[in-house]
Amino acid sequence: VNGGPNEFLPLAPGMTHPIITALSADGTTTVGYVNGYGGGGRAVTWTGTSTAVMLPNLPGEANAQALGVSANGSVVVGWSGQGYGGSNIPVRWVNGQVESLGLPPECNWAWASGVADDGNTIIGWGWVVGGASRAWRWTPQDGMTLLSPDWAEARSISGDGRTIAGRSAAGSVVWHDGTRLDVQSLIPAATNLSPFTGLT
Repeated sequence: VNGGPNEFLPLAPGMTHPIITALSADGTTTVGYVNGYGGGGRAVTWTGTSTAVMLPNLPGEANAQALGVSANGSVVVGWSGQGYGGSNIPVRWVNGQVESLGLPPECNWAWASGVADDGNTIIGWGWVVGGASRAWRWTPQDGMTLLSPDWAEARSISGDGRTIAGRSAAGSVVWHDGTRLDVQSLIPAATNLSPFTGLT
């Protein structure tokens, strides 16, 4: 931190294989997930360098992962469900309490991957039957809406929630105030990307 020595984030008994996925803008809250407890992943948070605290799963679900956090650490986002290949549902934890965001249209499972600074705009992606991704956006006012009707994933979001970045079947994509921009279209046609064929 600030060029100083590494800080170690301790685990509670039974937690193994920690993965850190996000850090709040104010630097006070770290989120991620751990294994243990029968082998299922569990969402956790660290406040400063305190011992990891498990976040609750949705009722009846075995697993969860925390993948994003708001600027002040009060809202954490991710998923809860049956794990990889299972019926995972995007969730947010507000002050440690879990809440389902519901599934995006067309999707049979989904993840929340990022959240704006104020915690009110959440993004992610889901899967439809057949394996195609759908990028989505959630707000308290509008609920769950798709960002694109075709194959796409929303991976990150700006602090003000206006710009969302991710990937599509064609490469990298940005949505700004709902308008989609294919990043590769900005690159002059003569640009040599070799050995790559596109951007993701």
